[in-house]
Amino acid sequence: MNNNVKLIYARPDDDPHTIAHDLGIHAFQVLQYNELGKNESLKTGQIVYIEPKKKKGSIESHTYKKGDNMRGISQLYGIKLKALYKINNLSEGHEPETGTVISLQKRKR
Repeated sequence: MNNNVKLIYARPDDDPHTIAHDLGIHAFQVLQYNELGKNESLKTGQIVYIEPKKKKGSIESHTYKKGDNMRGISQLYGIKLKALYKINNLSEGHEPETGTVISLQKRKR
């Protein structure tokens, strides 16, 4: 569980279809819950949510570090990517500068 959302960690050779089959859910759900494209692959050990992520995080903020990206932060804290952009008043696809404090709960003004 992360942010009260059930998750698993990808095993070697896992893909959304094998995970869905193993858990008795549909592959489109795995893709949707993790905001994955149809042809994206999973890495061993990657967090894979098996139910919808939340609109807010369980902690207040995250400081953007070198190597971070908004999608990774979304996965790390179990927050929908679209909601993360909205909370931070960022356009989708924008990546903040290193050192930026990313709000995980309250909308920035």
